[in-house]
Amino acid sequence: MMAVWIQAQQLQGDALHQMQSLYGQHFPIEVRHYLSQWIESQLWDAIDLENPQEEFKAKRLLDSLIQELQNKAEHQVGEDGFLLKIKLGHYANQLKVILCFISV
Repeated sequence: MMAVWIQAQQLQGDALHQMQSLYGQHFPIEVRHYLSQWIESQLWDAIDLENPQEEFKAKRLLDSLIQELQNKAEHQVGEDGFLLKIKLGHYANQLKVILCFISV
């Protein structure tokens, strides 16, 4: 089976614009791109959004995503990697703020 993100990269026209509109400031498309394998390997459906007791699992998953993003940022090298390191680090910090906000 082809990975979801690989399929998404083949979209064109209106389908591509619709997919792009799903990503914004709260979940940048770069995060989706660079963490695609990790994201697709997680058990997102195992969290019952209607059950408040599942909140801890959701926060732990978000914390893991932040850690993966920080690891990805730290391992960027070279001229192209410099800007990517800054961007991914920035996104990790943004997600940390969200995690702190929802932990209150």
